[in-house]
Order: sequence, then C-alpha cells, then structure tokens
Amino acid sequence: MNLMTNIIRGFLDSQQQSLTSQLIMRGDNNFFTHFSAFKVITQQQLQNDVHLNQIVFVNNQEALVKFIGTVHFGAGLFYGVEVPFGSGCTNGTEGGVAYFSCPENSGMFLKFGDFQMQKEDEKEDEDEL
Repeated sequence: MNLMTNIIRGFLDSQQQSLTSQLIMRGDNNFFTHFSAFKVITQQQLQNDVHLNQIVFVNNQEALVKFIGTVHFGAGLFYGVEVPFGSGCTNGTEGGVAYFSCPENSGMFLKFGDFQMQKEDEKEDEDEL
C-alpha cells in the first residue's frame, strides 16, 4: 500500500504541475481558486489512505492509529495514535472526553501531515528505484 500511495502522490503531483502550467499559459484569473481546490482534493485523497489500526510513523517511530475524527479542542480532522511509552502526552482522553484508550503518556493527537505513512529511510529507498 505504501508503494501505491507514492505512485498516487507522484501522479497527482504531475497532474498539479500540468494544471498549473495550463492555467498560467492561458492567463486564467482564477488560477489560485483552481490551485486551492486541487490541493484540497489531493489532500483529502491522501487522508483517505489512513485507517484505524494502521501503523504510521511519528519521528520515525511506529505509531498505531486508534482514532480518526473531530475533537472538541480543535478544528478539522484529528488522528489519535499510540506511540512508544513516554513519548506521548495523553492516554486518549482530553478534557474529560475519551477518544481512544492507551497507557498514560503513550498517546498523541495529530493532524494529517504530522506523521508519515512510512519511515523516512524507506521513502529514500523507494525514491532511488
């Protein structure tokens, strides 16, 4: 799945570059509107690749996705992950609301982009292929 995600990202990046060139060349006054809409769509597609009980990486350490959804303390979509003991800051409960469960100081609430789908060294290996 990580290879497929990278292939999709590469394709979307190339489509974004093509769209950008076309809009600039034809002098489209709505360039930034088109560009912003494209970015939202591609980010949404990548967010859909994240699932409960999936392993992701935070600071190159494995983390288990235990919650995906909205929270009372912030806007947008959050991911609750369980990280190695002591490197987190919660047990999955914030402000008296239990979003997920894990040992104390083993959980984190993150936004998309605050974690990776694979380790940094694995990304470099695939980039070399």
